[in-house]
Amino acid sequence: VSIGNPGKLQTFLEKNPTVPQDRIFVDDLETFSGYRSLGFQKFGWNDIRRHWKTVEFPPKLSSIVQGFQYVTSIPSIGPFVKGQSLRVPEGGLVMGGTYVIAGNEIVYEWRDKLPGDLPDPRDVLSAMEEQIAASRTNAAKALSSN
Repeated sequence: VSIGNPGKLQTFLEKNPTVPQDRIFVDDLETFSGYRSLGFQKFGWNDIRRHWKTVEFPPKLSSIVQGFQYVTSIPSIGPFVKGQSLRVPEGGLVMGGTYVIAGNEIVYEWRDKLPGDLPDPRDVLSAMEEQIAASRTNAAKALSSN
């Protein structure tokens, strides 16, 4: 889930063709209702002072070309609202997170502290693998009891 609108999502998907279109959604760019319902807020100076040494920003880029593509995509996919000034938009200050969900249960949760603060992919994959193993065990138990 990201902040934006359908047009920005389409631009993002065109620039990132490996992202499955049926697994990404955009929260409303003006209200952030989805983000707010999860308790996500804007980061401020206190957050920057507390966490700046532990967060890598901008993200790792493998080449100058990729860096150029990253920077030039910001106006087209960034959380800018038409008619607002070019200051940092509120959507650029609202932090998000990463979740692994099994059924109706959140089994892994990471809340970003600052832009670029991402979970270790191994932790996310581990949470997913645990859920897959648990599902297989439950399915095997169900089959053996029949």
